[in-house]
Amino acid sequence: MLGTVAALFCFYTWMLISRPPVNDPHAFSTRGLAARVNGRPPTLVCLGDSLTHGSIFREANWVDMIPPYAHNWSATDPIWIINCGHNSMVSERLLQERVDWVLRCQPDYVTVLIGSNDCRAMCNAHW
Repeated sequence: MLGTVAALFCFYTWMLISRPPVNDPHAFSTRGLAARVNGRPPTLVCLGDSLTHGSIFREANWVDMIPPYAHNWSATDPIWIINCGHNSMVSERLLQERVDWVLRCQPDYVTVLIGSNDCRAMCNAHW
C-alpha cells in the first residue's frame, strides 16, 4: 500500500513539474499569434531551465515577475511574453530542442537563462 501511495505521489509530482507554462511557445503558435502582422506588440521569448519554467508550484520563476498583462497576448498589451523554459534543461538539450520553438515565435527579444543544471551535470555521470 505504501509503495502505491509513493508511486502515485511521484507520478503526480512529475506531472506538475513537466506541465508546460500557460504561455508556452506551443500555445502561442496554436493561437496563430506567431505571424508577424503590423501592430503586433513586441514579443519576448524567455528561454531557459527551471528558473524560467517554474517550480512544482509555479512560484519560483522570474518570468512571472514580469507584469501579468504581458502573458495574456491581447492586442492592447505593450509586450507579449512567451515562457520557453523547461525544468532540468541543460545547454546542449536547449540547443537541440528549443531553438526551433523560439524561432517559430518570431520574437523581437530573447532572454537566455541557462547553466545551473549544467553545473549539476558536470558532477553527475548520469546526466
